Amino acid sequence: MQFVYFSCNVSFASLPVFHSTILTKLGFTAVHTQGLSAPPYFASFLITILSTYIADRTQQRGTMVL
Repeated sequence: MQFVYFSCNVSFASLPVFHSTILTKLGFTAVHTQGLSAPPYFASFLITILSTYIADRTQQRGTMVL
């Protein structure tokens, strides 16, 4: 079980570190790479704020966690 947990953590933790490198190797310039790296993190920020707002208003925190 610990190996599965470790494997998931390694894959999720390494993606933000190597995301720009992967895009650069695909042929994008440095400026385009930075532009393509930002939207997923901005979208996750908005989803986090929205889900906490909805959870607070509806008092359904467990539903939002799922």
